[in-house]
Amino acid sequence: MPRDLPGLYWDEERNRYFPISAKPASAAKPSTTAARNKRTKEESKAEDFPFRRRRKIPQLVNTLRNASLSFAETSRVRHAIWCSKVQSTSLVDSVRTPVFGGITAISCSHHNGRTYRLIGDDRGWLYNFDNETGAWTAQLNLHPLCRVSSISTADDISVATCFGPKSKIVVQNNGTPERTTILTLNRDSASCVLAIDALAMPSKCLTPKVMSFAVSQRQNLVYAGSRCGSISRFDTRTRGLQALFENRFPAKRSSVVHLYSTDTKLLVSQMNGLLCSFDLRFARATTPDMIFDGHVNSITQRLGVAIDSSNDILFAAGEDGVIRGWSTRTGLQTFTHSLADAAPVPALQVMYEPDGVCLWAGKDKTMYQLFVGQQ
Repeated sequence: MPRDLPGLYWDEERNRYFPISAKPASAAKPSTTAARNKRTKEESKAEDFPFRRRRKIPQLVNTLRNASLSFAETSRVRHAIWCSKVQSTSLVDSVRTPVFGGITAISCSHHNGRTYRLIGDDRGWLYNFDNETGAWTAQLNLHPLCRVSSISTADDISVATCFGPKSKIVVQNNGTPERTTILTLNRDSASCVLAIDALAMPSKCLTPKVMSFAVSQRQNLVYAGSRCGSISRFDTRTRGLQALFENRFPAKRSSVVHLYSTDTKLLVSQMNGLLCSFDLRFARATTPDMIFDGHVNSITQRLGVAIDSSNDILFAAGEDGVIRGWSTRTGLQTFTHSLADAAPVPALQVMYEPDGVCLWAGKDKTMYQLFVGQQ
């Protein structure tokens, strides 16, 4: 133990005496104290994490104001802001609809200042939302034994498909519902009525190997996912059929239940719960370039899948009744919401409403409207 000498102090680090006049204002703390303070700081960070998460968006906005950011950095910050807004979603509205069966398809659109909303059920009925009365009304029954498999709206024209013993396609002018055309297809063509985008694919191209559960079209290219799990690409200009990603399968295959294509990506959802994306620039790839962990499915064919218009956020309904969202850039889960019960959600759509971006979900006889980014 060093002695106390008048006018001097002992420095433990340098192991010698120094004049008291040269002593620093605050001496260094022992290592044990520093470690204890570090643990306390980490614990306080863990305790106020929710508060810090709410402050994340303002911090990102301040970062965005930095004029020195490159285009790529600005894009990443904007995406982080959008993901943070999606994560904070908690405002939900619901309405009970007078449907005869369970909701299976949703379509919402805006054109010339008017809003068009259509839903279909598993008993072949189409319903229209009246903006003046604010009520849903039954409009047309395609077939009582067929479910409405898809509805798509462009401008003021809506197209709905019905899959079952009598497969049909309905083309309707929303402004004048009397102008409706119904096409009935034979059984050989039934497999191509699973989705609106499939109409570009002739039925003769759907061989038993390509009997599809899911179809997606991107300009002249049509992608079909089959019951056996294979994915094929059909070119409408050359009428050629090409198998994609054939080497990706393990010993046990699973049916493809949903497809969504962009210029460079193909989103694939399979019945075994695998939700992933493939890079179309490398059609011989054996593994997906991104896997969205957390999606729940084992035997359900009809589960809602939707993606926002910027292709940044992917929403998917699980077999457990939970709607989850992922960033398509990072693959990280950014959104989770449970509806009233654990029943599967067969219909999802992202729509830009006057109140902001909304995620519409249809389950049983209820329509849910989730206001993305609002609390």
